[in-house]
Amino acid sequence: MAIIVIGVIGFLGAAGIVFLIIVGIEYQSVKYLIIFMVVLFLLSIPIDLFERPPA
Repeated sequence: MAIIVIGVIGFLGAAGIVFLIIVGIEYQSVKYLIIFMVVLFLLSIPIDLFERPPA
């Protein structure tokens, strides 16, 4: 399950980067995209721990 979540996050990140390239990259957009990716990554960690409790 966690692998699926990480895969979806990675796909959304890649899609977001492609979207920015198509629209035209602005520094602010890239900065917010990076912040968004970091937040998603931090959210995925508790999900991963919830799916597989540490032994």
